[in-house]
Amino acid sequence: MIKHRLLLCGVFLAVLWIAHQPVQAAIPEGQTKPAAPDIQALDSFIAGELKANGLVGLSVALMIDGKIVLAKGYGLSALDGKI
Repeated sequence: MIKHRLLLCGVFLAVLWIAHQPVQAAIPEGQTKPAAPDIQALDSFIAGELKANGLVGLSVALMIDGKIVLAKGYGLSALDGKI
């Protein structure tokens, strides 16, 4: 029983380790890497859509090449408007 639990713990840790390894997306042959997005334009678009569609709140995180380029919360975190 103890060996079984140790094996399961080992497998679980291996899966966690593999899941946290960065993966680079392959660019198909003949294509170039797309230009970096305009973060300010994206930020303005999201804020505008939030208001236009009556959304209460939204969280956005954008990573490019393993670096966080946008991490922001928009609107409220509760319907009562206190937070």
